[in-house]
Amino acid sequence: SLRTATGAAFEFDSAGPCRRPGMAQLALRPEQIELGGTGVPATVRFARTMGPAMRIGVTLEDGKELQITAPRSLSPDGLAAGTRVMVRIRPGVRCPVFVR
Repeated sequence: SLRTATGAAFEFDSAGPCRRPGMAQLALRPEQIELGGTGVPATVRFARTMGPAMRIGVTLEDGKELQITAPRSLSPDGLAAGTRVMVRIRPGVRCPVFVR
């Protein structure tokens, strides 16, 4: 798992190239993150349709901003700015982790 400065933890299956404890930076693409029932609390900034997908901007509790690419089948109606959601790393995603 990777713990943010506020103590929230992202869980993921595998990480590389860094495998030691300490401060690190996690590199993710928007399609590797999803809204989920378990994960890290966040607040929606925007939700826009983009062709066959949706782009969702969220802010984590520590102020970090993420963008998520989700299937368009996910309704933007429940994702108004200010909505509280949980975000997580998609299961099976390999996450590059770099020592800071």
